[in-house]
Amino acid sequence: MSASVDHTSLQRNRLHGFLLPAALTQPQVWRQAAGLLLLGTLLGVVVNAWRPTGALPWRYPWDQHVAIQAREAGFAVWEWDRVQTAVQQGAGWLLDARPEEQYWEGALPGALSLSFADRTTAFAALQPMLIGEGPLITYCSGPDCDEALQLGYFLREQGYTNVVVFVGGVEAWTAAGQLLEGGL
Repeated sequence: MSASVDHTSLQRNRLHGFLLPAALTQPQVWRQAAGLLLLGTLLGVVVNAWRPTGALPWRYPWDQHVAIQAREAGFAVWEWDRVQTAVQQGAGWLLDARPEEQYWEGALPGALSLSFADRTTAFAALQPMLIGEGPLITYCSGPDCDEALQLGYFLREQGYTNVVVFVGGVEAWTAAGQLLEGGL
């Protein structure tokens, strides 16, 4: 079944040669649309300025959003070189927050799998090992991954106060020329 077109309500656009509804060829329609767009923009700016929690930034460093959230939550945030020193000295515990399959594909040297997705079960198995004064260093795939931060929150809920978030994770580790090893 073919649809019929009412050619009386369409006008040929002289510039591009395609058919438009007659209402869209009127200049007043475009002026009204531009006015509504301007009004909406101004309203958005005013509402943003009057937000009770402060204005949203016009620009946000999204490449650092997990690190910013971790610092705001009171977690220490380490870079790869400080994590490397801890690994070399055997200080603390490296906890891989990625899914277990990714852990087995390659993890930071000495890391234990504590997948955020399976945190309750995995934590019950690892908890007896997580003793001592050293930090619990959580990490995941990279700076856009928030599983390490979420695992940090979970560990804090379990009573641990020495949680560190390695936001750069596997991406920063390998970018620095460091090797991964098979999961333990």
